[in-house]
Amino acid sequence: MARNERLVSAMHTAGLSPVELARRVEVDDPKTVQRWVSARQRPHRATAQLVAKEVGVPVGVLWPELGVRSAFPAELVHVYTSRRELQAAYIESLLRGATEGIDVLAYSATWLWDSVPGITDRLVQAVRRKCRVRICLGDPGSPAVALRGAEEGIGAAMAGRCELALSYASKIAKDFPDVVRLHGTTLYASVFRFDEDMLINWHIYGVPAADAPVFHFRLSAQERGSMANTLAAAYDAVWESSVVYRLDEDANPG
Repeated sequence: MARNERLVSAMHTAGLSPVELARRVEVDDPKTVQRWVSARQRPHRATAQLVAKEVGVPVGVLWPELGVRSAFPAELVHVYTSRRELQAAYIESLLRGATEGIDVLAYSATWLWDSVPGITDRLVQAVRRKCRVRICLGDPGSPAVALRGAEEGIGAAMAGRCELALSYASKIAKDFPDVVRLHGTTLYASVFRFDEDMLINWHIYGVPAADAPVFHFRLSAQERGSMANTLAAAYDAVWESSVVYRLDEDANPG
């Protein structure tokens, strides 16, 4: 039986050994945690909630079968009332665990660089291990960026954020052409995808993205009409219409 790699990654990121995790969630025998790791056993729902709190990862991610039971589709793993609820350690664990693809679609996404330590190095490492990385950021001179700045009430500061994001991303684009692209698309949500896990940060008029909800979807190859796959297809369409970011600013549109 395969190991629960999500639990292993979450424990590693949180710096918790099986012994320490067992102590924190008041489990008498650390071997119980080892059985969770080996997927030979799963905790009761109440204990799973405690584990999720300690490692900063939703129960539905660690044990999908223990996720919240509701009328919502199974592909919707979790809903955060705002992006501020997302823990940097969780994003870091998703980055580390991604083996097939990492996608970013936003205007600036500077919060990734501000909150996740060493994210540039992690993205470079992902490219080098043959993981597909696509970073699609807003063209600072595009009408879409200007409009979003006006909608958030920060005006030209939005273009400044895009410039800052590109200065961070340029360290990746320098060695890996076509990993970073520019778009001028009107975005209704930012997209952050790590293999089959997709975080959708809703854009709301007059509300900074950090204060807007985030929906965590899990892609399914079998469910072609699912919301997650529809969102993935939208990402692909924006990527195909975007342009390669060139370090020579004069070569970029806008």
